[in-house]
Amino acid sequence: MWGGGGGGGGDNVDVDLYLSVSCINYVSDQAEYLAQDGLNNIDAANANLASATGENIRIAVVDSGIDSSHTEFNQRTILGSDFASSSGGYGTDDHGHGTHVAGIIAAQKNNYGMRGVAYAAQLYSYRVANDAGSLTALNTDAGRASVYQQHVSDNIQISNNSWGSSTNILNYDEATLRTTDALSIAAMRSAQENGTIFVFAANNDYQNQVSKEAGLPYYINELAAQFLAVMAIDTDLKETGFTNRCGVAADFCLAAPGNNIRSAQTGGGHTEKSGTSMAAPHVSGVLALVTGHFPSLSASEVVSRVKATASLDGLTGYFGCTLASCGESAMRAIFGHGLVNAEAAVSPIGSLFYTADGSTDQPSAAALRLPNGFGQAFSHWVANLDVAMFDRFDGAQFMRKGSDVFASKAEGTMALIAYSPSQNKGMDFAADFGHYSQSYLLGNTAYPVYFSSSARAMNLASANFWGDLSGLLIQPSFIPNQLHDQIEMPFYQGESLSLRPFMQFTKNTQTKVTGFGFNLLWQNKDTHLLTSLSSSKHNLNLGVSKAYEQNQQQIQNIELGLQQRFNPSTLFFLRTTYSQLSTHHASTQQWGLKKATLMQFSSGLEIKHKAIKIALGLYDPGHFTNGEISLLVAKGITKNKQIYYEKESFKLKAERRLAGFLAAKGRLMLSHKQAVDVSLSVQQSPYKKTHVGQASLTAAFNF
Repeated sequence: MWGGGGGGGGDNVDVDLYLSVSCINYVSDQAEYLAQDGLNNIDAANANLASATGENIRIAVVDSGIDSSHTEFNQRTILGSDFASSSGGYGTDDHGHGTHVAGIIAAQKNNYGMRGVAYAAQLYSYRVANDAGSLTALNTDAGRASVYQQHVSDNIQISNNSWGSSTNILNYDEATLRTTDALSIAAMRSAQENGTIFVFAANNDYQNQVSKEAGLPYYINELAAQFLAVMAIDTDLKETGFTNRCGVAADFCLAAPGNNIRSAQTGGGHTEKSGTSMAAPHVSGVLALVTGHFPSLSASEVVSRVKATASLDGLTGYFGCTLASCGESAMRAIFGHGLVNAEAAVSPIGSLFYTADGSTDQPSAAALRLPNGFGQAFSHWVANLDVAMFDRFDGAQFMRKGSDVFASKAEGTMALIAYSPSQNKGMDFAADFGHYSQSYLLGNTAYPVYFSSSARAMNLASANFWGDLSGLLIQPSFIPNQLHDQIEMPFYQGESLSLRPFMQFTKNTQTKVTGFGFNLLWQNKDTHLLTSLSSSKHNLNLGVSKAYEQNQQQIQNIELGLQQRFNPSTLFFLRTTYSQLSTHHASTQQWGLKKATLMQFSSGLEIKHKAIKIALGLYDPGHFTNGEISLLVAKGITKNKQIYYEKESFKLKAERRLAGFLAAKGRLMLSHKQAVDVSLSVQQSPYKKTHVGQASLTAAFNF
């Protein structure tokens, strides 16, 4: 018998009967949607707007056939099989039940009549009723098995079964079912292993349990993960007077609209029908939406998602039960997991995460970082990238913008501008700060040797030239502080001109050469000029998070410096650098650079009064004149849960930014033998001119 009780609400024919092409009543998209009240109950519109339409999802309608000539279907090819040897074949429907069910699932969105939940799905008509409407193909275990076997041949993803017996599931036991339905159970399981989800109407006998067919997984547990039973509610979210309740099938049962549902009618036009036969195709349609929207999810994961997003809220039992009055257990016995919701099923359930290592079980959802100092145009580009994020509930893929993944403060923190501490014999607390830089004359001979040490490796080459001014010379913010040493000695030493080659070393237990170059200096009494050429290795903070190691890159650097003294207390200084960064290939975890060149600028006026120095100036934290930055960005996930990435690249553009700074340094005597060197710094943000970018107060004690 028809599990949906096909005409439970009457077969009232819509006034707009399909008579001929000239008589078709076309309507607006909204009117087409609202013509089927059940769509609004399950929030189908918002799911469709999220690009969930069921396109290309194969749905079998195991029923009386489908009238393929109906306007709701005639623009698509309906495939299928005729298991009942009817005279018209699977593309006809002498009874009308199957056409109505098919319309609820996938009637076309064509501005006519009404539309289905998954209006772009591929329908398969599995006709199991003869011309008289009798379900002759389902009368035997072998017959049902033949239908299920065809699911495998056609790679059916959703199987809608709005039919069943009037006997409820508790009238059977497992041993009996495994004997009487052995062939069909095996065929059904084979179809599930091939990816089919079975949907069955609960039946219309107002029993506390679903029918045998709808409750089969209660005993045959291996079927449960890809199986759903469906009971019916009114469009006002109340239990209908005819539906079977979920009962012992509650774990795999849902509620859906099934009363006075308007859909396609055999021969043309539309009609309203009632029954769980009408509720089941709503669920089949939602399953198709979820399957198409999340191609990486398995069939069982699709079922879990649809169940998890169903809700008991707002539902009312036939005798007035609600969550508040009867509790969850009683409501689940009626409605199972509750009303199916299409929008919720294609929305995130858990929190979303982005992964840079291909894992779908990330431990945290912390925002990834952008490398510092690459400019606002770069950060805007990243913010608008399309990236794949994944639901912690089941790994389902959601496309989001880069602004949801990467930290919004693209420029990050900038290097501090402050005087370097003076050489001292005591404990130097300032040595832990990034502006640490010192130089020593090791031998005051005709060929002196200069030793320099700096936490700012980019400033190390000329640290001896700048002295404590080196702390006022900013380093690119994507190069972290790391202590390096340098030995420098003259190759040529003249009265006003000297050429000083140098070598640089890492500051650790194993001495490694990290760079080399030379300084060319010209000086007279009041003017000192510097030209420095260097090639050195530096760590670059190009990882997408702190979890990924810094990458060491070769940097070719040209520096020009000027110190002009106007009088013993007033000094003007200017320094500009031009840096060429070696190519670093992009990965999923680190940003790549190609042909990148960077320019920086610092300039100021220093005034000295006794033991106090004050410097006021301008700086450019660095801007790229050309180059390319890139990253392998997550774009999706395959059926076997492999996340795939695509390279996204951005052409770096010059974004010159000037900001001001104020730095001061002085020595305070605490006692006859104890002094403290105090360094103060305030610098304007080059990115937000009304903000303070950095401020610092440090002290170095001398004992």
